[in-house]
Amino acid sequence: KGPPTDEKTQPQKGESRYGKGQRVLYKSASYIGPAKVIKVHFDDALVPFYTIEVDGKEKQTDDGHLEPRSALHDEVENMIQALSEDDLTKVKQYIENLKASAPPKVSTPPASSLQNNQGMPSPQL
Repeated sequence: KGPPTDEKTQPQKGESRYGKGQRVLYKSASYIGPAKVIKVHFDDALVPFYTIEVDGKEKQTDDGHLEPRSALHDEVENMIQALSEDDLTKVKQYIENLKASAPPKVSTPPASSLQNNQGMPSPQL
């Protein structure tokens, strides 16, 4: 079966979230970038996995390493392709400045998970 219509819902067994030919983002511990779904496979439990193309190479992965590619990605990519070398240098510098000025992402648990009603730390489950 093909991809379900709602990207946020979990696909049913035998369904895949992504379809053949779909452009996606591939994320691993060392890489985040564009990819294309070459083929959809299903394991014995009917859980989908994918053959994708990343940087001209094929590899296999699962839903956990893929994300939908937004229309905004395509729009920005198309705009970048039309830029001169000088403009590309300015865009690169702008993005580097954005990354440098962005506050660090710190994940802190909510206060409610740190203490129970008596002011004591909550047990970790």
